[in-house]
Amino acid sequence: MTEPGPITLAYLARHPRDAARVMETLEPTELAAFIATVPVRLAAAPIGSIAAWRAGRCLAALDADRAAALLDAMPAGQRVPCMRAIAPAAREPILERLPQRRSRALRHQLGYPAALVGGAMDGDTLTLAPETTAAEALAAIRGHASEDLVQVYLADTARRFAGIVPLAGLVHAAAERRLGELARRDVVALSADTPLNQIPVDHGWAEYPEVPVVDGRGRLIGCITLGRVLSARQRPAGTVSAAAGPALELGQCYLVSVAGLLRIAGALLTGSQRGRHGR
Repeated sequence: MTEPGPITLAYLARHPRDAARVMETLEPTELAAFIATVPVRLAAAPIGSIAAWRAGRCLAALDADRAAALLDAMPAGQRVPCMRAIAPAAREPILERLPQRRSRALRHQLGYPAALVGGAMDGDTLTLAPETTAAEALAAIRGHASEDLVQVYLADTARRFAGIVPLAGLVHAAAERRLGELARRDVVALSADTPLNQIPVDHGWAEYPEVPVVDGRGRLIGCITLGRVLSARQRPAGTVSAAAGPALELGQCYLVSVAGLLRIAGALLTGSQRGRHGR
């Protein structure tokens, strides 16, 4: 396929959700052929916003290195739904090329059915020992590279959950303070085996932006937010994911982005110079 022009690339960067709507009209193999020509940083957001089954089939049609790069860059809540749409044998080369920590977390999540807390959790949590100092914790946070870190989780040597330390409290603590001294232990962990439809919406969400997830032995294996709970409950197979936001009505879509939609549609479907300029 012809390389996308600057107008198409600019549209992908500025209007990823509208771009995702155009991508929804393509067959996964056609979409993969286009995505293979687009920088990962521009392709990740729209690919993460289309129906999980379509995104998964698109990733499966790409070479494993590019698929892994896209998966790593897409919104965190969309990674597992996309991977569930890929046959287990085809997942493995992609998982092998991810950073070790992320690969391990995804494998753990994929081991749980999608209808359970374990299947919707974020398995890539920053977990430290209670003896860790505040200075050491801040250094670990800088190396964690999480886009939405709000608290640090504590676990003992057997990885049993031992409390949380909110990030806001940690940054104001003396460097030598131990995390065990700063920890809040009143947060109620959720079992990974709990059905998502049994989680009450008043489960301490107002006080804690996310809560820990533990396995049957009380070992910390991840965390989950109310947004993930609700998104997983509402995500039917084969539809645009909740991350794409509410769909615009047709008339509003034309008013807001008709020129951009025509340009990207032309580039995606034909790859021709004429399509890229929307003529």
